[in-house]
Amino acid sequence: MTENDEHQSLAKIESCRRVNHLAATKFAEHGASLEDIAIASIYTALDLATMLKGSPIAAVEWLRTAINIQERDVKASGGTIQ
Repeated sequence: MTENDEHQSLAKIESCRRVNHLAATKFAEHGASLEDIAIASIYTALDLATMLKGSPIAAVEWLRTAINIQERDVKASGGTIQ
C-alpha cells in the first residue's frame, strides 16, 4: 500500500466511523442503551468481517488481531483500557 493509498484508506475509515457514531446517536435517541448499541456494533463488525474473510472463525481471528492492534495503540498513546 502506498502512502497515498493509506491516507485515502484512513480518510474512508474516519468517514465510516462518523456515520456509525451518527447512527448510534439516533439509536440512543430512540431509547437504545449504549451497551446495546455497542453490542450491536460488535455483531455488525463480525458480520462484516465474515463477509471479508469468508468464514466466522476466520472473521473472529481477524477481529482479535484488530483489537490487539487497537489495544497496543491505546497503551502507546498513554490511554487506559477499562
